[in-house]
Amino acid sequence: MSLLPTTKDAVATSVLSKRWRFLCKMMPSLRFCYERTNDLERFSDNVCTFLLSHQAPVLQSLHLEMNFGRGSTMDIGVLLGVAFGLHVRELELQVYSGGEPYRFPTSLYNCGTLETLKLGPNVLVDVPFPVCLKALTTLRLYKVIVKDERSVVNLLSGCSSLENLEVITCTHSDVKTFTIAVPSLQRLTLITSIDEYQLAYVINVPSLKYLYLRGLAEGDSCLIENTPELLEANIIDIDSPLDLVNVLFLSFLLLLHCMPVLDNSPNLQALKLITLWFRKGDWSPPKYVAECLLNRLETFVWENYEGEIEDEREVAQYILRNASCLETATFSRTDIHPEKRLERLKELESVVRASNSCQLVFK
Repeated sequence: MSLLPTTKDAVATSVLSKRWRFLCKMMPSLRFCYERTNDLERFSDNVCTFLLSHQAPVLQSLHLEMNFGRGSTMDIGVLLGVAFGLHVRELELQVYSGGEPYRFPTSLYNCGTLETLKLGPNVLVDVPFPVCLKALTTLRLYKVIVKDERSVVNLLSGCSSLENLEVITCTHSDVKTFTIAVPSLQRLTLITSIDEYQLAYVINVPSLKYLYLRGLAEGDSCLIENTPELLEANIIDIDSPLDLVNVLFLSFLLLLHCMPVLDNSPNLQALKLITLWFRKGDWSPPKYVAECLLNRLETFVWENYEGEIEDEREVAQYILRNASCLETATFSRTDIHPEKRLERLKELESVVRASNSCQLVFK
């Protein structure tokens, strides 16, 4: 029954058997969707009644999807309060509205059992005081509206067990500095939106192991500091220099426009380029070879390497000629004619490599 699209569908099946009526009250995961064509007050009453009759030992997850028309809204604080009273472990709230954003109740930022919280879109994150979400390990903010810098600090500082944070295209017109300082955080996804507001991101996460960063516009900045545990970083569409260590994944265009990324990554051991698209960039070799190429880089992977454009070939040859510790260099392209593949391989094999032990792979 938990596999049905919504809890409403599961309840509808209970008319087929008295036993199923009991099972409905024992479902660990609940999903309710409000459409603007429904009766708002009736929907609220039905959900509250169902939650109050819920008999499962633990409410594993609650997913609320609210689709309001312009000018209509509903205070679902009561619904969420009942869910928190059932010790819900995962809460996902989605609000679709043409009007004002929905302000997440500040009273619900203190829950000792909540392990996963997913908010957005159109949810206002307004946290005027420190919170206490001591069990929270996963937080996802998707297209939420962040009121101010204090809300960011107050929310994150109260998540002492947070391990996974996703911040995706959030709106923050009154936020100049977005600070992520969470000692326990291990995985961070940061996808920014393109708008007229310049924003400075500060990432201070000593336990961070995995970073996905995409979309910093020109004028934005990102300071990544105190990340001694960082193992893997996936960097795409960034126009700002970054300080990174150990492992770096980035797109091909980033190398053309942001060679300082390599200069600021002296401990880089693995580099992966992904050609998502290409524009002629008039690339020219930098004056100085990055320290990571001379002393650290061991693995180089280029996905979707085509080699049709001169800039693309020159970048590949530059890395092969200067990466003195390189062990493997892999170039892949799935939709290429066998003859063209052989031609590209011969071009790469003709390059005098800085590393005598480098194994060249083309697949």
